[in-house]
Amino acid sequence: MFTAPNVTELTDVRIITRASKDWYADGSDFKYLKVLPPMNIQIDPEPTTVNSEDNVTATVQVEDSLGVPISDATVTISSDVGGSFSAEQAATDSNGTVEFIFTAPQVTSAEGTNATLTVKATKGGYADSEASIIVPVKPKILTTQVFLPTDTTYSEARMNITVNFSYNNDPIPDATIILTSELDNFTSSATTDADGDATLEFVAPRVNDSTNLTITVTADKAGYFRSPCQVSITVNPRTFRITIVSPSVTAGEPVDVKVQAECVEDESKVGDAAVLFSLSSGATMTGTTNADGTCYFTLTSRQTSTQALNVTADVTKDGYTPGRQVLPVPISQPEAGFPLLTVMLIIIPIVIVIVVAVLIKMKVIVVSAKEET
Repeated sequence: MFTAPNVTELTDVRIITRASKDWYADGSDFKYLKVLPPMNIQIDPEPTTVNSEDNVTATVQVEDSLGVPISDATVTISSDVGGSFSAEQAATDSNGTVEFIFTAPQVTSAEGTNATLTVKATKGGYADSEASIIVPVKPKILTTQVFLPTDTTYSEARMNITVNFSYNNDPIPDATIILTSELDNFTSSATTDADGDATLEFVAPRVNDSTNLTITVTADKAGYFRSPCQVSITVNPRTFRITIVSPSVTAGEPVDVKVQAECVEDESKVGDAAVLFSLSSGATMTGTTNADGTCYFTLTSRQTSTQALNVTADVTKDGYTPGRQVLPVPISQPEAGFPLLTVMLIIIPIVIVIVVAVLIKMKVIVVSAKEET
């Protein structure tokens, strides 16, 4: 194997071969081999790392082995991952340099990609030369800002959440925004306006205990990496305002008692709430509030036949903290004297006797006696 010498100019090298053997005359031959000087290539990208679809200026320097610039060398450049160049071929200037502007390909994966830029240089009297360099290409990651009107809300409450998306401080219009929450698979979507803003409605899940909820906001825009942004919000159960309404109660008389359930947070009437109505005597009744948040219970005359009475309403519903209201019910006692029943038992026989006597006197009723024989 023949290794050519390192030359700085075109050089003819004579290669001589000789052969000898006993009983033979020596023989020789030679050939001339043209040895071309090499070209050294240096590639300097600026910047050294580029974002998706952004530009890199690749400066190529071509020199001989002594570091002397080589002008008018034909230089071609290519990329193994696509993208585009301002020109794919150009000639070096008097300083042996040439510049190419490389536009990186669109990259949307989180890890990005590596673009290998390959440069080839040719010129008569020089050996062809090749060099390459790797330029990392990163995805465009949007800057996300989420504005919550409050960081605390309550079961099934509605609120408007404003988001803003930008890249390098420039607003991103026409991006599709998706909002999700972790508990109830809630999803809401909107599109950013010219200022990169969008407003989405969020409905809190129904909870029975104070719950920390994570809300995820993601932007979808061609050419940009989908980078989710998360914010936290506390969701509390709703609370009841319970009112027990009772008219005047007289001992021994039946009466209807009204239970009213309202939501403290938004003052709405609470329908379909379960009501456990209990008396201090130990009796209990159950009911369900109607669309107006009301439920009625009837106390019998037996239940009101007491000197004092306390009633309790326990109200429950999914998404609410259980509520309780206790009301002492004043009971009016009848005036002193004989009880009504006793009075009637006395009066009724007397009235019957009087009526019979009158009928006999008027001979409507005839009383006769028959003698025995």
